[in-house]
Amino acid sequence: MSKDNYKSDGPCVACGHHREDEQCYHHLFTRKVYPEFAKFKWNQISVCQNCHNLFHSRGIAYMAETFRSVNDWLHSNDWFLCPAIKKWRRVGF
Repeated sequence: MSKDNYKSDGPCVACGHHREDEQCYHHLFTRKVYPEFAKFKWNQISVCQNCHNLFHSRGIAYMAETFRSVNDWLHSNDWFLCPAIKKWRRVGF
C-alpha cells in the first residue's frame, strides 16, 4: 500500500470485485478528523470505488448489513455494533 494515496491492491471486501485501478481504502475513522489512525490496518477497509461511495453515502451500518464480508471484517478487526446508539465502534474507543 502506498502511504501517500491509500490505493489498495486487494479485492473489495464488500463486493469482492478487483478493479486494479479503482481499489482504495475507506477509512472508518476519517483521515481529516483522526489523522493519527490513518495508517492503521484496523481503520482501512479495501474497497472498489463503487463500494467506497456507498460507505460515504450510506454508512458503516448499511454496509455491514448489506455485505456479510464487511460485517466479518469489522468483527475481525475489533469493531462492534453498539446497541445503545446502533453505530459501529472500535473496542477501546
